[in-house]
Amino acid sequence: SSKIISTAFFGSGGAGNISINTDTLTLSDMDLISTENESQTGKTGSIDIHADSIKMNSGRISSRGENWKSNGGAITLTTNTLELLDYAQISSSSGDGKAGNLNITANAIKLDHQNKYDCMGCGFRADVSGGEGGDIIIKTGALDIFNHMQISSSSYGNGNAGNIYVKAQSINIKDSDIPNVKAAGVPDGNGGINMVSFRFEPAGIV
Repeated sequence: SSKIISTAFFGSGGAGNISINTDTLTLSDMDLISTENESQTGKTGSIDIHADSIKMNSGRISSRGENWKSNGGAITLTTNTLELLDYAQISSSSGDGKAGNLNITANAIKLDHQNKYDCMGCGFRADVSGGEGGDIIIKTGALDIFNHMQISSSSYGNGNAGNIYVKAQSINIKDSDIPNVKAAGVPDGNGGINMVSFRFEPAGIV
């Protein structure tokens, strides 16, 4: 059976926040941690997770501002090891509002789509339609991205895509990419900035 932790709001305010502190967080299949705002205004709640290890064998962590000017909430993950496998996704999105930022800090991050079927939307995503895209900010010792996983900030309307910032001691990418795009055929809006840098400090990140 699936495990769900969720806050949602349908009025004129905003959804509540989710804060998790644990040794190990494991999500699989249809497991979901989410905040969602279906109101015309207001802000979607944030998600803040501190754990020694986070493993997502599919499953999803998401913050969504669905309607009008509602904003997506920020997602912050602080962990020693972070694994996203198969159809796993961590995402913040908004319609005409602003998507929240994804802030990921880990000593080691592995994204690997091991399923034979392609996965659209797997990995880290910050997407927006008519509003402003959120930034994806990653600080890690080692970043491995395999088999069509993505770190993506995209605009599917007139808004601007957010930026992607990666600071890592090592980066290994195979059959994957870090796109930052504006959807084809959209008259206005822009892609964001991709900034990937390498650091060489012996100390751990977390």
